[in-house]
Amino acid sequence: MLRRNRKNFGQSVMEFAALIIFILAVFIVFQKYIVRGFTGRWKSIGDGLGEGRIYDPKKTIECAASKFFDDWPNPIWYNRTCFEKECEDECLRSTRESGACAGCLTGTCSSPYCD
Repeated sequence: MLRRNRKNFGQSVMEFAALIIFILAVFIVFQKYIVRGFTGRWKSIGDGLGEGRIYDPKKTIECAASKFFDDWPNPIWYNRTCFEKECEDECLRSTRESGACAGCLTGTCSSPYCD
């Protein structure tokens, strides 16, 4: 009777080891799909935290989106260096006017590179 239990115990260990090897093989085979799933989820979370602004390598290097007034469904993209030279006073002073700021951003600092 004792020998029979040892045989079943050995068989159980072998089955458990085979199950672990099978699960590890599945993770190795589907590794790229799992990584892409995590990456896509992180990107969607990051886009959600960016207040509607989507990462674009062209626009996020030298261009910025307007954050000075509530136009987030259609943000105004502008040249950041031009903004620092020309439009900073209209948009950042305490008595700013959104019309003057938007006019400066769309007229003076707009760039086809940023659109």
